[in-house]
Amino acid sequence: MTAKKNLFYILLIILVLLVTYHSYNYFKQYKRNVEYEQAKEKHRQATSLYYAKSALDFRIRFFSLKNNVKGQNWDTLPEEQSKSVWFHKEKALYQKISKDKSYDILVLPLQEYRPSLDRVTRISSARYIADEIRNRTSKSVMPVELAQRLLGERSFRFSDTDVAKLAERHKIKKIIYLYINQQYRGYPKTKLAIVADTVDKGLQVKLFDIAAKSKIITFELAVMDVTPEIVSQLFGDNMERKSNKVEHFSIPPRLPETIIELAEGEKSPLQQAINLQLLGMLVPKNSRYERRRFFERSLIALRSVNPDSSAYNYLTSRAYFYLYRRPMALKQLGEPKTHEEKALHAYIKGNYPELKLMYEKIESPLFKLMAYFELSNLGEVYLITEELPLPIGIANKWMELAVSRTRDNDIWYAPDNTRFFRNLEGAFPEFDILYTDQIKSKAAIGDIRKYNYKLDTIFETAFLNYVNNNEESLCCYQGSSKVSKYDIALLYRTVGISNLLRKLNKYVNVQARYNASVDLYDAYESVFDGHGGLLRFKAEILDNKIDRASETEKMALIKDAYEQADMSYRLIGGTDQDAYIAFYIKRKYLQEYKNTFNHSNDRNILSMYSHDYPSSYSVGGSLKDPADIFRYTHTDFNLFERALNMLENKESESDVNITKEEMQADLKTRFNGHPGKIPFQARTLSRRGDVEGARRILTAAVENKAHIWTVYSQLGWFFIQDGQYDKAKEVFLKYPEFSKKIHNDPVTLSHHAFDAGSMLFWRGAAEQSRVFYQFAADLDTGSGSSIAGAQRVAILDRDFLTATQISLHAAQRYNSIYRYRDYLEMMHVYGLHERAEAGFVELAPRFETPQLWSGKFIGQRIQHTSLNEFIDWIYDYKKTAHDKLLAQIDRFTLTQSVVDRKLTTDNLPAINKVIALRGIQDNFKKGFNSASKLIKYLDSEPGMDITEVVINQDFPPAGDSKDYPAAPPVEQEIKSVPSKYSLFIDAYTHLKNNNILLAYERFKQYAMFYNIGTPDYKMDTHVLPYMALTVKEANKLENFERYLKEEYRIKHNDTFDYRLANAIILAEKGDVDESLKNLDKSLSLRPHTNFRVTYTMYQMLEISEMLYKKTKDQRYITKALKWANYYQKIQPHVSWTYAFEAKYGKNTKDRIEAIAYTLYLDPQSYWLQSAPTKYHVRAKKWWIKNNPFILPKQKQTKKTKT
Repeated sequence: MTAKKNLFYILLIILVLLVTYHSYNYFKQYKRNVEYEQAKEKHRQATSLYYAKSALDFRIRFFSLKNNVKGQNWDTLPEEQSKSVWFHKEKALYQKISKDKSYDILVLPLQEYRPSLDRVTRISSARYIADEIRNRTSKSVMPVELAQRLLGERSFRFSDTDVAKLAERHKIKKIIYLYINQQYRGYPKTKLAIVADTVDKGLQVKLFDIAAKSKIITFELAVMDVTPEIVSQLFGDNMERKSNKVEHFSIPPRLPETIIELAEGEKSPLQQAINLQLLGMLVPKNSRYERRRFFERSLIALRSVNPDSSAYNYLTSRAYFYLYRRPMALKQLGEPKTHEEKALHAYIKGNYPELKLMYEKIESPLFKLMAYFELSNLGEVYLITEELPLPIGIANKWMELAVSRTRDNDIWYAPDNTRFFRNLEGAFPEFDILYTDQIKSKAAIGDIRKYNYKLDTIFETAFLNYVNNNEESLCCYQGSSKVSKYDIALLYRTVGISNLLRKLNKYVNVQARYNASVDLYDAYESVFDGHGGLLRFKAEILDNKIDRASETEKMALIKDAYEQADMSYRLIGGTDQDAYIAFYIKRKYLQEYKNTFNHSNDRNILSMYSHDYPSSYSVGGSLKDPADIFRYTHTDFNLFERALNMLENKESESDVNITKEEMQADLKTRFNGHPGKIPFQARTLSRRGDVEGARRILTAAVENKAHIWTVYSQLGWFFIQDGQYDKAKEVFLKYPEFSKKIHNDPVTLSHHAFDAGSMLFWRGAAEQSRVFYQFAADLDTGSGSSIAGAQRVAILDRDFLTATQISLHAAQRYNSIYRYRDYLEMMHVYGLHERAEAGFVELAPRFETPQLWSGKFIGQRIQHTSLNEFIDWIYDYKKTAHDKLLAQIDRFTLTQSVVDRKLTTDNLPAINKVIALRGIQDNFKKGFNSASKLIKYLDSEPGMDITEVVINQDFPPAGDSKDYPAAPPVEQEIKSVPSKYSLFIDAYTHLKNNNILLAYERFKQYAMFYNIGTPDYKMDTHVLPYMALTVKEANKLENFERYLKEEYRIKHNDTFDYRLANAIILAEKGDVDESLKNLDKSLSLRPHTNFRVTYTMYQMLEISEMLYKKTKDQRYITKALKWANYYQKIQPHVSWTYAFEAKYGKNTKDRIEAIAYTLYLDPQSYWLQSAPTKYHVRAKKWWIKNNPFILPKQKQTKKTKT
């Protein structure tokens, strides 16, 4: 019994121990679980967006930012803003206007970590939410536009410190932040965060997934759709949005007598929307931001208008369009019903004839004026010169503003502000008084003329005085959906600034008056220091100075230009033309001086605004998706054509949501009246081989008296290509503007006349060109074309002194490389070599292209410079030349060595020594470039598929040429390639010395490294005809001919080099008749020389001579003599045309004159050596009596003073 009892106690103890043990473990695990859940909740609160303790804390979580970048992301004022006086002045101005007015709620514009959506999207999203709060609650909301201006006009994120100060100053109880986090443009799926920070209640976080319903619905419109839900979640469903009345016009909207009436009296939301849009259309095109603000506000006004009201769709569509939402504008407008809607639809489509037709039918004076602005704009862009009188009934007090808007695209329109505002007197009396007072005060203290350019800035003082005098009445209306007097004052100010920028653009980019532009900029900077648009012009002015600066000054100027462009680009804060120009200046220096400006942030900022969606399309900032280009482009036909080309180059259309057929169908009602449309259709037919169809389209347009100059120029060009110069002249003269006595746009007309003359002038029809040059000169517009027309007439009249004086005038006025070229050439011809040399030294570093070197060519030939002397000079010059001149130097080295000279292989080491100095190479990808297609044809067997050809990479020994590597394997990366100039001079020298097989191999090696099969800026195709001269002896004539027909002609249609090469192949095959026809065709296709080694006309004479030697057919010489004679008329100072006639001329008198010219212009001429020496004495006597290049003493004295 005792044993059982003991066992029981033992078991009981064990049980107690077991229970105790398990209980201990249970409670221990329970404690662990509690601690784990507490830690888990603590972590969740530390990372969850909903438990953020501040806006900064939320952003760190929302954007996944690291702690070490907290400060620099939001709360530090960007350097460009801290430096800008204008930025701080603007903030101070709006602080003064807003004073200390109290608001319940502040809705901040949408903020991003990196910009991806445009300013319209950011501010409009906030506007819609603010408007919804205003309509559904009793809360007062600060106007979003006022908040934007107070915190930084163009900022895409705001300093927490500034926001806190703003809230404190205006006693704001709730701040609503809007953030988005997206990774790519177009928001296929984006998370929108609404963070409400309420005094004493902390943060309230709401997240919304905003998914794109379609490509045309921009982000702010998607936000607008969810604003009821946003407001309900923030404030509850206690109130509904007020219903909107249906409004209809009892009479068509009228235009008030004065602009100030737009801000006076009570007006319905519909009328307010109309007035806001009218003000937006009065804002100049180069003030895009201020223009868009009026249209943004008109959309807010329209939110209080019933969609069934009159003109609702019309006004909403127009607002979307001016906010660069073209696809949405078309969707909103739908099928147009009224004349106003049809006119707007035609404008959005870029359909000028339809817009003009509908414009005439509009009855409302106000809507008619709006359509008039759009018709004028389209006409200017499309270069339509017909006069469009202002609509009947527009009061005189509107006239100046209305006229100024019709000249938005006129680069010559840059009115003085004093005259401009004087003409506006009476439209805004309160402003007029203040402006006149400023003028009087300047006049009272002395001669008003001493203020010069500063008079243009007086409007700013008048504007600020107006603000000071009306502080009490301004704050309540700022940025609302109602027009206020401040809006009118702001319009005046915006127009005044626009006129300043237009004048700067005229000085800098139109007239190239750089010295005067410095004075102009300094006068404006004293008032508008740090203005983004102004800084862009400072960057351009400095950029121009760099080319003329000494080496010691250059780097300081580069850094200054870079800094000004950088500040301008960032201050502008989005896509517009000023930012676009600043972008290119900045990018240029980032690329050229990588070590100086090696900042990754600087490189990132360059791509920032290409994501300024969708406004980036306004300047071609985003050009990857052809569907987007198609939808968004308005009047830029080149972009539309580019989108079509992108589609054609796609291997499949699976990655784009539009087809060529859709674009072609839409084209039927788009771009009608655009100067590029009919020529585009003609080009399309021509590319398809239907040349006659192309001619029919153009001929029909000419017969219908089309206003489009390109129709006449393209049809005339067809006749020029056929050698029918009289017929081309006849077509050009049918252009209607040429027969009018009064011209609406004489500057543009002078360009057209000059273009017509030049198409004829450079292709052998000098006399046919005269009428057009004379017409351009007689217009006397001061344009480059008008001045150059007068110069060409003087050349044709053989009044070389006048032509030279005009060249200098045009060169200095427009910084034209072509007119400087003409001037320096004639200075050498007149024997003023030192002056010409000084001009060359000063000017050459300014320009990227080699036109100025033709003056050096003429001067050195006249001064009997031997090849050895030339080599010594060019070698020393290249040692210290600017990097951008190296290619020009190498090209000129060859030009001076080969044109009308006898080269031997003994000359090659000296020439290659120059080329090797500071050698330059093109950029190469791995393996061969696309030129290898030619090599495949040359290495192919008859009937062989070209794609199966393996390129033979074995080259013969270098022979007389040193240090040329053999072609590398296809897979091998090319690290070092021979200079194209060394390759060419080696091959050319062998060709001229009859080493044909070696020349063929050298040309083939050139083709292996450089693309001689694609016409481009670098002009490598000039090698093609020379190579054609070698293929017969290399037994590759059929291969080469096959390449020309199957590859080159199909891809590039007709070109100068194709016709020359084909003429050679035909001559080698014995078909001289067809060969001569191809030579004739090459004349009409002759391009400018540019970077080609030899002058194109010289190449024609040279190849004609070589074909004559091959075939013994005199017709080649007869034809070449004809070309030489015509070229003497248009380029009377070029030696080798006279030298060719001296060698081959038939008429003794003409031959003696040609010898005389050559003895003066190039006594060392190789062709001259073959001319009969018996004529030299007679030629010298003739020259003494008839030298046209002697300056008369009186004129010489005058010219020297000049």
